[in-house]
Amino acid sequence: MRWFIAVPSLQPLRRLSWLLITLAEVVWCSCWAQPFASSYSITWNKLSPDKRTVEVEASGLPSKTLERLRRTTPSTSEWQQVLSVFVEHPDPMDELGLPPVVGTYKVGRASIYFRPSYPLQPGVVYRAELRAPGLKPDGVGSRELPFCSTMKVPRAALVPTTMVREVRPTSDELPENLLKFYIQFSGPMSRGDIYEHIHLRTAAGAKVEDPFLEIDEELWDPSESRLTLFIDPGRIKRGVQPLDEVGPALEIGKRYILRIDRDLQDGSGQPLMASFDKSFVVGPPDRDPPDPVRWEVRAPVRGTQNALSVLFFESMDHALASRMIRVTDESGAPISGRSELADQERRWHFFPTTRWPSGRMKIQVQTAIEDLAGNNIGKAFDVDLFEGVQKRFVNTTISIPFEVR
Repeated sequence: MRWFIAVPSLQPLRRLSWLLITLAEVVWCSCWAQPFASSYSITWNKLSPDKRTVEVEASGLPSKTLERLRRTTPSTSEWQQVLSVFVEHPDPMDELGLPPVVGTYKVGRASIYFRPSYPLQPGVVYRAELRAPGLKPDGVGSRELPFCSTMKVPRAALVPTTMVREVRPTSDELPENLLKFYIQFSGPMSRGDIYEHIHLRTAAGAKVEDPFLEIDEELWDPSESRLTLFIDPGRIKRGVQPLDEVGPALEIGKRYILRIDRDLQDGSGQPLMASFDKSFVVGPPDRDPPDPVRWEVRAPVRGTQNALSVLFFESMDHALASRMIRVTDESGAPISGRSELADQERRWHFFPTTRWPSGRMKIQVQTAIEDLAGNNIGKAFDVDLFEGVQKRFVNTTISIPFEVR
Protein backbone atom coordinates (compact mmCIF):
# COMPACT_ATOMS: atom_id res chain seq x y z
CA MET A 1 0.00 0.00 0.00
CA ARG A 2 1.46 3.31 -1.08
CA TRP A 3 0.32 6.74 0.21
CA PHE A 4 1.80 10.15 -0.53
CA ILE A 5 0.77 13.26 1.46
CA ALA A 6 1.86 16.84 0.97
CA VAL A 7 0.78 18.74 4.09
CA PRO A 8 -0.10 22.39 3.35
CA SER A 9 0.59 25.21 5.75
CA LEU A 10 -2.51 25.09 7.99
CA GLN A 11 -3.40 26.08 11.52
CA PRO A 12 -2.98 23.10 13.94
CA LEU A 13 -6.73 22.38 14.21
CA ARG A 14 -7.33 22.67 10.48
CA ARG A 15 -4.26 20.48 9.80
CA LEU A 16 -5.58 17.75 12.11
CA SER A 17 -9.00 17.78 10.41
CA TRP A 18 -7.34 17.61 7.01
CA LEU A 19 -5.23 14.61 8.04
CA LEU A 20 -8.26 12.73 9.40
CA ILE A 21 -10.13 13.21 6.15
CA THR A 22 -7.12 12.07 4.17
CA LEU A 23 -6.69 8.96 6.32
CA ALA A 24 -10.30 8.01 5.63
CA GLU A 25 -9.56 8.14 1.92
CA VAL A 26 -6.27 6.19 2.03
CA VAL A 27 -7.82 3.13 0.36
CA TRP A 28 -8.46 5.20 -2.76
CA CYS A 29 -4.85 6.43 -2.98
CA SER A 30 -3.19 3.03 -2.89
CA CYS A 31 -2.56 -0.03 -5.03
CA TRP A 32 -4.90 -2.95 -4.61
CA ALA A 33 -3.93 -6.58 -4.66
CA GLN A 34 -5.25 -9.73 -6.25
CA PRO A 35 -7.76 -10.88 -3.56
CA PHE A 36 -10.13 -8.10 -4.68
CA ALA A 37 -10.37 -9.26 -8.29
CA SER A 38 -9.25 -12.63 -9.61
CA SER A 39 -9.32 -11.60 -13.29
CA TYR A 40 -6.05 -9.68 -13.05
CA SER A 41 -2.62 -11.01 -12.20
CA ILE A 42 1.04 -10.01 -12.28
CA THR A 43 3.62 -12.77 -12.45
CA TRP A 44 7.39 -12.35 -11.97
CA ASN A 45 8.83 -14.99 -14.31
CA LYS A 46 12.37 -15.94 -13.23
CA LEU A 47 14.72 -16.20 -16.21
CA SER A 48 17.95 -16.98 -14.32
CA PRO A 49 18.85 -19.26 -11.38
CA ASP A 50 19.76 -16.30 -9.16
CA LYS A 51 16.27 -14.80 -9.81
CA ARG A 52 17.79 -11.47 -10.79
CA THR A 53 16.82 -11.65 -14.47
CA VAL A 54 13.04 -11.56 -14.68
CA GLU A 55 10.14 -10.88 -17.02
CA VAL A 56 7.01 -9.28 -15.58
CA GLU A 57 3.82 -10.80 -17.06
CA ALA A 58 0.55 -8.90 -16.63
CA SER A 59 -2.65 -10.81 -17.45
CA GLY A 60 -6.38 -10.07 -17.39
CA LEU A 61 -6.33 -6.84 -19.41
CA PRO A 62 -9.39 -6.10 -21.57
CA SER A 63 -9.16 -7.55 -25.06
CA LYS A 64 -9.58 -4.06 -26.54
CA THR A 65 -6.52 -2.85 -24.67
CA LEU A 66 -4.45 -5.79 -25.92
CA GLU A 67 -5.63 -5.28 -29.50
CA ARG A 68 -4.78 -1.57 -29.37
CA LEU A 69 -1.28 -2.35 -28.14
CA ARG A 70 -0.82 -4.88 -30.97
CA ARG A 71 -1.97 -2.47 -33.69
CA THR A 72 0.08 0.51 -32.58
CA THR A 73 3.69 1.07 -31.59
CA PRO A 74 3.41 2.60 -28.14
CA SER A 75 6.16 4.85 -26.88
CA THR A 76 7.95 4.03 -23.64
CA SER A 77 5.87 6.57 -21.74
CA GLU A 78 2.65 5.09 -23.19
CA TRP A 79 3.71 1.60 -22.13
CA GLN A 80 4.51 2.89 -18.63
CA GLN A 81 0.97 4.24 -18.34
CA VAL A 82 -0.24 0.64 -18.62
CA LEU A 83 2.53 -1.33 -16.86
CA SER A 84 5.48 0.07 -14.93
CA VAL A 85 7.97 -1.20 -12.37
CA PHE A 86 9.38 0.92 -9.55
CA VAL A 87 11.99 0.51 -6.85
CA GLU A 88 10.11 0.53 -3.57
CA HIS A 89 11.56 2.47 -0.63
CA PRO A 90 10.76 2.13 3.09
CA ASP A 91 9.99 5.85 3.17
CA PRO A 92 7.42 6.74 0.45
CA MET A 93 8.83 10.27 0.26
CA ASP A 94 12.06 8.81 -1.15
CA GLU A 95 10.14 7.62 -4.22
CA LEU A 96 8.87 11.05 -5.23
CA GLY A 97 10.17 11.96 -8.65
CA LEU A 98 11.91 8.64 -9.29
CA PRO A 99 11.30 7.25 -12.80
CA PRO A 100 10.17 3.68 -13.46
CA VAL A 101 12.70 0.92 -14.14
CA VAL A 102 13.80 0.95 -17.79
CA GLY A 103 13.23 -2.07 -19.99
CA THR A 104 11.44 -3.49 -23.03
CA TYR A 105 7.78 -4.37 -23.62
CA LYS A 106 5.89 -6.84 -25.80
CA VAL A 107 2.33 -8.08 -26.27
CA GLY A 108 1.48 -11.78 -26.07
CA ARG A 109 -1.71 -13.69 -26.81
CA ALA A 110 -3.43 -12.78 -23.55
CA SER A 111 -0.77 -10.88 -21.59
CA ILE A 112 1.75 -8.08 -21.83
CA TYR A 113 5.38 -8.50 -20.80
CA PHE A 114 8.06 -6.21 -19.40
CA ARG A 115 11.72 -7.19 -19.14
CA PRO A 116 14.03 -4.88 -17.12
CA SER A 117 17.19 -3.87 -18.97
CA TYR A 118 19.36 -4.76 -15.97
CA PRO A 119 19.29 -7.58 -13.41
CA LEU A 120 17.37 -6.89 -10.22
CA GLN A 121 19.49 -6.05 -7.19
CA PRO A 122 19.49 -8.47 -4.24
CA GLY A 123 17.68 -7.17 -1.18
CA VAL A 124 15.76 -4.49 -3.13
CA VAL A 125 11.93 -4.51 -3.29
CA TYR A 126 10.42 -3.88 -6.74
CA ARG A 127 6.78 -2.97 -7.34
CA ALA A 128 4.90 -3.59 -10.61
CA GLU A 129 1.81 -1.46 -11.25
CA LEU A 130 -0.82 -2.42 -13.85
CA ARG A 131 -3.28 0.19 -15.12
CA ALA A 132 -6.07 -0.12 -17.69
CA PRO A 133 -9.47 1.50 -18.35
CA GLY A 134 -12.06 0.12 -15.97
CA LEU A 135 -9.44 -1.53 -13.78
CA LYS A 136 -10.80 -1.29 -10.22
CA PRO A 137 -11.22 -3.48 -7.15
CA ASP A 138 -14.53 -5.34 -7.28
CA GLY A 139 -17.05 -4.25 -4.71
CA VAL A 140 -15.05 -1.28 -3.51
CA GLY A 141 -16.08 1.50 -5.83
CA SER A 142 -15.81 2.89 -9.32
CA ARG A 143 -12.50 4.71 -8.93
CA GLU A 144 -9.68 3.26 -11.08
CA LEU A 145 -6.64 2.13 -9.09
CA PRO A 146 -3.41 0.42 -10.16
CA PHE A 147 -3.14 -3.29 -9.54
CA CYS A 148 0.20 -4.00 -7.80
CA SER A 149 2.58 -6.82 -7.11
CA THR A 150 5.96 -6.72 -5.36
CA MET A 151 9.10 -8.77 -5.79
CA LYS A 152 12.24 -8.96 -3.66
CA VAL A 153 15.36 -10.80 -4.80
CA PRO A 154 16.86 -12.57 -1.79
CA ARG A 155 20.41 -11.70 -0.88
CA ALA A 156 22.89 -14.42 -1.71
CA ALA A 157 24.21 -16.26 1.30
CA LEU A 158 27.68 -15.08 2.23
CA VAL A 159 29.66 -18.24 1.61
CA PRO A 160 33.32 -17.21 1.25
CA THR A 161 35.16 -19.11 -1.46
CA THR A 162 38.39 -17.12 -1.93
CA MET A 163 41.56 -17.53 0.09
CA VAL A 164 45.19 -16.41 0.14
CA ARG A 165 47.12 -19.20 -1.54
CA GLU A 166 50.62 -17.93 -0.93
CA VAL A 167 52.73 -14.92 -0.07
CA ARG A 168 56.06 -14.56 -1.86
CA PRO A 169 58.91 -14.44 -1.04
CA THR A 170 58.27 -17.79 0.63
CA SER A 171 61.50 -17.67 2.63
CA ASP A 172 61.25 -17.45 6.41
CA GLU A 173 64.18 -15.02 6.49
CA LEU A 174 64.00 -11.84 4.41
CA PRO A 175 66.57 -9.06 3.96
CA GLU A 176 66.21 -5.85 5.93
CA ASN A 177 65.90 -3.96 2.63
CA LEU A 178 63.20 -6.23 1.18
CA LEU A 179 61.46 -4.38 -1.67
CA LYS A 180 58.12 -6.13 -2.19
CA PHE A 181 55.68 -8.94 -1.47
CA TYR A 182 53.46 -10.81 -3.91
CA ILE A 183 50.11 -11.91 -2.46
CA GLN A 184 48.52 -14.70 -4.51
CA PHE A 185 44.76 -15.24 -4.06
CA SER A 186 42.75 -18.24 -5.24
CA GLY A 187 40.46 -16.03 -7.35
CA PRO A 188 39.85 -12.45 -8.58
CA MET A 189 39.71 -9.74 -5.95
CA SER A 190 37.97 -6.35 -5.61
CA ARG A 191 39.99 -3.17 -6.01
CA GLY A 192 40.08 -0.36 -3.50
CA ASP A 193 40.99 0.03 0.19
CA ILE A 194 43.48 -2.85 0.18
CA TYR A 195 45.79 -0.93 2.51
CA GLU A 196 43.04 -0.87 5.12
CA HIS A 197 43.12 -4.66 5.29
CA ILE A 198 46.83 -5.50 5.02
CA HIS A 199 49.03 -4.87 8.05
CA LEU A 200 52.62 -5.33 9.14
CA ARG A 201 53.24 -5.95 12.84
CA THR A 202 56.08 -7.05 15.03
CA ALA A 203 55.90 -10.44 16.72
CA ALA A 204 54.95 -8.57 19.90
CA GLY A 205 51.92 -7.08 18.11
CA ALA A 206 53.21 -3.52 17.60
CA LYS A 207 51.95 -1.99 14.35
CA VAL A 208 54.54 -0.79 11.83
CA GLU A 209 53.34 2.63 10.72
CA ASP A 210 53.00 3.27 6.97
CA PRO A 211 55.34 0.54 5.77
CA PHE A 212 53.89 0.23 2.26
CA LEU A 213 54.03 2.39 -0.83
CA GLU A 214 50.30 3.10 -1.20
CA ILE A 215 49.45 3.33 -4.91
CA ASP A 216 45.97 4.50 -5.92
CA GLU A 217 45.82 2.26 -8.99
CA GLU A 218 46.84 -0.84 -6.98
CA LEU A 219 49.22 -3.28 -8.64
CA TRP A 220 47.15 -6.29 -9.70
CA ASP A 221 48.02 -8.81 -12.42
CA PRO A 222 45.58 -9.13 -15.37
CA SER A 223 43.58 -11.83 -13.56
CA GLU A 224 43.30 -9.54 -10.49
CA SER A 225 44.32 -12.48 -8.31
CA ARG A 226 47.92 -11.45 -7.56
CA LEU A 227 48.74 -8.22 -5.73
CA THR A 228 52.19 -6.62 -5.73
CA LEU A 229 52.80 -4.89 -2.41
CA PHE A 230 55.83 -2.57 -2.29
CA ILE A 231 57.65 -1.60 0.87
CA ASP A 232 58.00 2.21 0.78
CA PRO A 233 61.40 2.79 -0.92
CA GLY A 234 61.83 5.84 1.32
CA ARG A 235 62.08 3.38 4.23
CA ILE A 236 64.82 1.44 2.38
CA LYS A 237 67.19 3.80 0.56
CA ARG A 238 69.92 5.32 2.66
CA GLY A 239 70.26 9.08 2.70
CA VAL A 240 66.58 9.88 2.16
CA GLN A 241 64.34 11.75 4.60
CA PRO A 242 61.78 9.04 5.55
CA LEU A 243 64.53 6.58 6.46
CA ASP A 244 66.42 9.19 8.49
CA GLU A 245 63.32 10.49 10.31
CA VAL A 246 61.03 7.47 10.69
CA GLY A 247 63.47 4.60 10.37
CA PRO A 248 63.33 1.40 8.32
CA ALA A 249 60.10 -0.54 7.96
CA LEU A 250 62.00 -3.73 8.82
CA GLU A 251 64.80 -4.05 11.36
CA ILE A 252 67.42 -6.75 11.37
CA GLY A 253 66.98 -9.46 13.99
CA LYS A 254 63.28 -8.80 14.57
CA ARG A 255 60.36 -11.09 13.67
CA TYR A 256 57.34 -9.67 11.83
CA ILE A 257 53.91 -10.81 10.74
CA LEU A 258 52.30 -9.70 7.48
CA ARG A 259 48.54 -10.08 7.95
CA ILE A 260 45.86 -10.06 5.26
CA ASP A 261 42.49 -9.51 6.97
CA ARG A 262 39.55 -11.78 6.31
CA ASP A 263 37.31 -8.81 5.45
CA LEU A 264 39.33 -7.98 2.32
CA GLN A 265 36.70 -8.53 -0.40
CA ASP A 266 36.98 -10.79 -3.41
CA GLY A 267 35.64 -10.01 -6.87
CA SER A 268 32.06 -10.83 -5.86
CA GLY A 269 32.19 -8.59 -2.80
CA GLN A 270 32.50 -11.44 -0.30
CA PRO A 271 35.14 -11.68 2.43
CA LEU A 272 38.01 -14.14 2.35
CA MET A 273 37.59 -17.60 3.85
CA ALA A 274 40.08 -16.69 6.59
CA SER A 275 42.76 -14.20 7.52
CA PHE A 276 46.31 -15.07 6.46
CA ASP A 277 49.54 -14.50 8.35
CA LYS A 278 53.07 -14.71 7.00
CA SER A 279 55.68 -14.77 9.74
CA PHE A 280 59.32 -14.05 8.96
CA VAL A 281 62.53 -12.91 10.60
CA VAL A 282 64.63 -10.07 9.19
CA GLY A 283 68.21 -10.80 8.18
CA PRO A 284 71.04 -8.50 7.03
CA PRO A 285 70.41 -6.11 4.13
CA ASP A 286 71.34 -7.29 0.63
CA ARG A 287 73.13 -4.62 -1.40
CA ASP A 288 75.00 -6.87 -3.80
CA PRO A 289 73.63 -7.18 -7.36
CA PRO A 290 72.91 -10.71 -8.61
CA ASP A 291 75.99 -12.22 -10.26
CA PRO A 292 75.23 -14.84 -12.96
CA VAL A 293 78.89 -15.89 -12.90
CA ARG A 294 78.23 -17.42 -9.48
CA TRP A 295 75.08 -19.23 -10.60
CA GLU A 296 75.32 -22.98 -11.03
CA VAL A 297 73.81 -24.54 -14.16
CA ARG A 298 72.87 -28.21 -14.12
CA ALA A 299 72.33 -29.42 -17.67
CA PRO A 300 69.93 -32.28 -18.45
CA VAL A 301 70.76 -35.46 -20.32
CA ARG A 302 69.91 -35.69 -24.03
CA GLY A 303 66.87 -37.77 -24.96
CA THR A 304 65.12 -36.97 -21.68
CA GLN A 305 62.66 -34.34 -20.53
CA ASN A 306 64.47 -33.80 -17.28
CA ALA A 307 64.70 -30.28 -15.92
CA LEU A 308 67.42 -27.79 -16.75
CA SER A 309 68.25 -26.19 -13.38
CA VAL A 310 69.87 -22.92 -12.34
CA LEU A 311 70.92 -22.44 -8.72
CA PHE A 312 71.01 -18.75 -7.76
CA PHE A 313 72.23 -19.30 -4.16
CA GLU A 314 69.90 -16.47 -3.09
CA SER A 315 66.17 -15.90 -3.34
CA MET A 316 65.08 -14.05 -6.47
CA ASP A 317 61.98 -12.00 -7.30
CA HIS A 318 59.44 -14.66 -8.26
CA ALA A 319 57.46 -12.74 -10.88
CA LEU A 320 60.52 -11.36 -12.69
CA ALA A 321 62.49 -14.61 -12.62
CA SER A 322 59.43 -16.40 -14.04
CA ARG A 323 59.37 -14.21 -17.16
CA MET A 324 62.93 -12.89 -17.61
CA ILE A 325 64.69 -16.20 -18.14
CA ARG A 326 64.31 -18.28 -21.29
CA VAL A 327 66.13 -21.07 -23.07
CA THR A 328 67.29 -21.00 -26.71
CA ASP A 329 69.36 -23.16 -29.01
CA GLU A 330 72.75 -21.92 -30.14
CA SER A 331 71.20 -19.84 -32.95
CA GLY A 332 68.87 -18.04 -30.58
CA ALA A 333 65.64 -19.88 -31.48
CA PRO A 334 63.51 -20.38 -28.34
CA ILE A 335 62.99 -23.84 -26.91
CA SER A 336 59.39 -24.51 -25.87
CA GLY A 337 58.70 -25.52 -22.31
CA ARG A 338 57.61 -24.35 -18.87
CA SER A 339 59.54 -22.97 -15.92
CA GLU A 340 59.07 -22.91 -12.15
CA LEU A 341 60.90 -21.66 -9.09
CA ALA A 342 61.63 -23.82 -6.07
CA ASP A 343 63.57 -23.91 -2.82
CA GLN A 344 62.24 -20.52 -1.64
CA GLU A 345 62.91 -18.98 -5.09
CA ARG A 346 66.60 -20.01 -4.98
CA ARG A 347 66.32 -22.48 -7.88
CA TRP A 348 64.90 -22.13 -11.40
CA HIS A 349 63.81 -25.22 -13.31
CA PHE A 350 62.93 -25.50 -17.00
CA PHE A 351 61.01 -28.50 -18.39
CA PRO A 352 61.03 -28.83 -22.21
CA THR A 353 57.91 -29.70 -24.18
CA THR A 354 59.86 -32.36 -26.13
CA ARG A 355 62.96 -34.41 -25.36
CA TRP A 356 66.28 -32.63 -25.17
CA PRO A 357 68.44 -32.89 -28.28
CA SER A 358 72.20 -32.94 -27.86
CA GLY A 359 74.17 -29.78 -28.53
CA ARG A 360 75.09 -26.35 -27.24
CA MET A 361 72.33 -24.11 -25.93
CA LYS A 362 71.87 -20.85 -24.03
CA ILE A 363 70.05 -19.50 -21.00
CA GLN A 364 69.02 -15.92 -21.83
CA VAL A 365 68.61 -13.68 -18.76
CA GLN A 366 67.39 -10.08 -18.83
CA THR A 367 69.60 -7.89 -16.66
CA ALA A 368 66.46 -6.25 -15.19
CA ILE A 369 65.85 -9.41 -13.17
CA GLU A 370 65.85 -8.64 -9.43
CA ASP A 371 66.67 -10.25 -6.13
CA LEU A 372 64.47 -9.65 -3.07
CA ALA A 373 66.04 -6.24 -2.41
CA GLY A 374 65.42 -4.97 -5.94
CA ASN A 375 69.05 -5.29 -7.04
CA ASN A 376 69.47 -5.86 -10.80
CA ILE A 377 72.33 -7.60 -12.53
CA GLY A 378 75.13 -5.00 -12.51
CA LYS A 379 73.18 -2.42 -10.46
CA ALA A 380 72.30 -2.25 -6.76
CA PHE A 381 68.92 -0.81 -5.80
CA ASP A 382 70.22 1.00 -2.72
CA VAL A 383 72.76 3.29 -4.44
CA ASP A 384 74.13 6.40 -2.79
CA LEU A 385 71.81 9.21 -3.90
CA PHE A 386 74.81 11.47 -4.42
CA GLU A 387 76.66 9.02 -6.64
CA GLY A 388 75.61 7.60 -9.96
CA VAL A 389 72.23 9.28 -10.13
CA GLN A 390 73.02 10.42 -13.67
CA LYS A 391 73.72 6.90 -14.86
CA ARG A 392 71.01 5.49 -17.10
CA PHE A 393 70.44 1.79 -16.70
CA VAL A 394 69.49 -0.04 -19.90
CA ASN A 395 67.90 -3.47 -19.76
CA THR A 396 69.98 -5.92 -21.78
CA THR A 397 70.24 -9.68 -22.00
CA ILE A 398 73.14 -11.87 -21.01
CA SER A 399 73.70 -15.44 -22.21
CA ILE A 400 74.77 -18.37 -20.09
CA PRO A 401 75.90 -21.25 -22.31
CA PHE A 402 75.37 -24.93 -21.45
CA GLU A 403 75.60 -28.21 -23.32
CA VAL A 404 73.26 -31.16 -23.43
CA ARG A 405 75.09 -34.48 -23.79
